[in-house]
Amino acid sequence: VQCKLMETSLSNSIPYDALSYVWGSTKDPKRVLLEFQEYQVTQNLFEALKELRLSDSHRVLWVDALCINQSDTTEQSLQVRTMDFVYENATRVIAWLGPHKGDSASTFELLKRAESSGDFGLDLFASPHFFEGIRGLTPLMAREYWFRAWIVQEMGFARELRIRCGPDEALYAILDKLRSLERGSIRILEIKPPPRVLRHNINVSTQR
Repeated sequence: VQCKLMETSLSNSIPYDALSYVWGSTKDPKRVLLEFQEYQVTQNLFEALKELRLSDSHRVLWVDALCINQSDTTEQSLQVRTMDFVYENATRVIAWLGPHKGDSASTFELLKRAESSGDFGLDLFASPHFFEGIRGLTPLMAREYWFRAWIVQEMGFARELRIRCGPDEALYAILDKLRSLERGSIRILEIKPPPRVLRHNINVSTQR
């Protein structure tokens, strides 16, 4: 992962995305090339940078760990006062939730299908990933990211807020809508029916 720093003005900046993430453990740091010199970052940030980079072009990101001199307390203090402008002026804010775990990939399949269709239609409930997607929603919302106080500011000022797990990305608004459906009208209990109930000539998962 190779990064370069560029200086710009918030009042007249080039388009950029702002990263919202958890620093994570400082043990076993990873190395990136920053201005052609090795620079240590946490495992979680390394995973985010690796997934967010583009294969065919540069990507402009604002990342606090790289854009603020972490060894200069004066600079840190000054930069913290401008955080609202940083996130407000970003083209989009990307909330990095970490790599996929458990059923999170299926949850993102539901989110991406809902985003592309613009609604939670009946075809979404017929998706082969539906049960796994709903099942993965609770663990997704229990991730460490959601328990950071700073996300209130980072998410609140975003023009467009997107969530990301591994290579998959979706609008936060879609996640919020799915959560409200899951809490309200959707009540799902996946059970294992006794063998005598199942008809072998019909798809078992459909019967469930």
